[in-house]
Amino acid sequence: MQGIEDGITGAIWMMAQVGLLGVASFFMFLIVILRHLTKILSESTNQYQITLLITTIITLFVFLFDFLIYSEIFIRTENLLILFYYLLGISLKRNSIKSYNIAK
Repeated sequence: MQGIEDGITGAIWMMAQVGLLGVASFFMFLIVILRHLTKILSESTNQYQITLLITTIITLFVFLFDFLIYSEIFIRTENLLILFYYLLGISLKRNSIKSYNIAK
């Protein structure tokens, strides 16, 4: 017998930790971030910023897929979570990215 841990997704693991309201709040937080990133992407003209935003959005979709359907690896492994929030922090800090010039 394998035990219950082999069939747990990130959402179920988090629900056991913080409850249904906590998971719903976290999921809504991620949706708000996604909407904010797509708004920034539609307004952006800087190629560096567009590339970074697309990478962050793809990482967010991978995170959501892993969190809701696949496993709890993304939420429980610090390395992947740190990478996700690092990309998110850089993407949301628009003012410094707008002034960045790759040709320098």
